Amino acid sequence: MKKILKKYIYENYHANAMVILAACVIMAQYHFGERALRMAAFSVLFTVMLETALCFMPYFRRSFSISSSLFTALSVSLLMPAAAPYWLPVCGIFPVYLFSAYLKAKKFKFLPPGGAVLPEGAAAVFLITLFFNRLAFAYPVNKSRSLAYMLQSSMNAELSEIRFADIYSGNLPGPMGATCLAVLAGGLVYLIARVIRRPKTGTAAAPVSYILGAALTALIFQRTNLGRQYSVLFELSSGMLLFAAVVFISDRRLYPDSRPFRIGLAFGGGISAVLLRHIGFLEDWSCFTVILIAAVTFVLKIRMEKANGK
Repeated sequence: MKKILKKYIYENYHANAMVILAACVIMAQYHFGERALRMAAFSVLFTVMLETALCFMPYFRRSFSISSSLFTALSVSLLMPAAAPYWLPVCGIFPVYLFSAYLKAKKFKFLPPGGAVLPEGAAAVFLITLFFNRLAFAYPVNKSRSLAYMLQSSMNAELSEIRFADIYSGNLPGPMGATCLAVLAGGLVYLIARVIRRPKTGTAAAPVSYILGAALTALIFQRTNLGRQYSVLFELSSGMLLFAAVVFISDRRLYPDSRPFRIGLAFGGGISAVLLRHIGFLEDWSCFTVILIAAVTFVLKIRMEKANGK
């Protein structure tokens, strides 16, 4: 019994991240009503059915994991706007799961031992924002525009009216599970406490480095004339940045085993997340930076294997 609890609960990254996601679901239900719960439930049902089907389909290889399914489904649904149609999370989860299972089945020679870790939740959200950006960034709740949109459009008059209490409590338009600063900050504290006690459950250095990289970039490159402190606060609180840092970036499988590499990659990811907001056409690129970190790690692992002569 102790071995089962250790494998699936105590030292399982997805199982521990579920605590943070559960808190985000509760806050989403509080702000956006039962629709948040229905979208989360529909996403979970579809993901579990898809993963079960892939276990038995030829040309695909996937071992069933209920914690992985719940984690992916909840993370994707929580990064959707409240007005999004129920089929929108499916448009990201379905192709990402197919691609991941296909890679595992083919066992390509260029893959390092153990395969490549594909951040399925982040990849699914990025696909949705890329191909359905009008639906993915439609937030007709409470106020007309999201904080990320105001920054992108340099709406300084509207930004000056934003109260810290609204940011802290999540009373702003945005992704259902990513607007409440209090919940995400609490999730980060919980993550740090869990990692200190059980290091295998994730990494605390990476999300902290990611946030510091984003904060430093926001301090230097401002998209508002209200002051540097407001630039940092608004950039960190807008879009999916904090959610991605706490939920996606904290997965230690995304990084090489070297701690300096882990911290450096996460710090660079935070810098990229803010810089891409300046030059990119999307409101938010946080999920793309998660994929970018995984891709860099993938290349580093291949080079390490070649250097070791394997």
